[in-house]
Amino acid sequence: MNKKTCKILLLTFGILIAWQSVIAKAVYDFDGDGKTDPAVVRGENGKLMWYILQSNNGFIAHQWGENVLGTEDKAVPEDYDGDGKWDVAVWRRHITEEGQSYFYILYSSSNTYQVIPWGSRYDYVVPQDYDGDGKADVAVFRPTEGVWYILQSRDGFRAERFGGGTFFDTPVSGDYDGDGKADLAVYRRDTEIFRADLTFYIRRSSDGGLIVDKFGYLQADIVTPGDYDGDGKTDVAVWRGRSEYGNGIWYWHRSSDGAYGQIRWGLVLTPDYPVQGDYDGDGKTDVAVWRNQVNGVQSYFYINESTNGFKAIQWGMIGDGPARQY
Repeated sequence: MNKKTCKILLLTFGILIAWQSVIAKAVYDFDGDGKTDPAVVRGENGKLMWYILQSNNGFIAHQWGENVLGTEDKAVPEDYDGDGKWDVAVWRRHITEEGQSYFYILYSSSNTYQVIPWGSRYDYVVPQDYDGDGKADVAVFRPTEGVWYILQSRDGFRAERFGGGTFFDTPVSGDYDGDGKADLAVYRRDTEIFRADLTFYIRRSSDGGLIVDKFGYLQADIVTPGDYDGDGKTDVAVWRGRSEYGNGIWYWHRSSDGAYGQIRWGLVLTPDYPVQGDYDGDGKTDVAVWRNQVNGVQSYFYINESTNGFKAIQWGMIGDGPARQY
């Protein structure tokens, strides 16, 4: 085998590895096959039950978290141990009084758990991989201060000011520059103006630069970030549905070429929840909604896969919620 052939083989192998790493980034992937899994949470007898339909390894159920008065357990699954599988986890905060909030994480790699005190009552919880080691870090954004408090699994404690303060800012997760690290990002709205624009402010972790993108409307849109064009970068996106001002259309701003995409998916004025993810494992975010049970009709995931087209999966029942953050 000559040197030229070796170089071609090495280059091909490198491309395959890079592609596989993109595929492995599917959100809500509990079995590690590179595909998003339908998952709901349900309050049962004061406990929080997780029902997950794995795309590769079948149905699993976990009791994790509580559903009791005085505290709120928020589902915050992520891959905290870096094994390529998302872990069941909750963030527990006090509703009626000030007090310490906690992460409760059940690691898929060892079936052991960890309790981490982090955050307070009015924080937003934003676990992501901020230091690029393949493990999600526990983190909160404190809007009153405009400070992100992050416990990085490799690089330790980090506190950084970005957004918040006197502005109406909400954090929005994603790796918008594709460097393998989550970026600090918020969307800002003006609650005094009817149909006010939303503006995204993103600080790139790769070079510290700022992205400002005016995109979406306050009254009608739910923010739905994802990699819709498959270039390894999170795209700014919204779903205009589930309100009297909605039209059921998804809009996204492609990072690959700066163009815009849109598709109608889901119904307005119905219990539809956006549950975008990579359900077919092709490296692109698919638009999807979870429709809660109404009038005896079963709850369904309605998915428009970018490779395989329409798919409907019956999963969940009335009173459930999708196992994701909003």
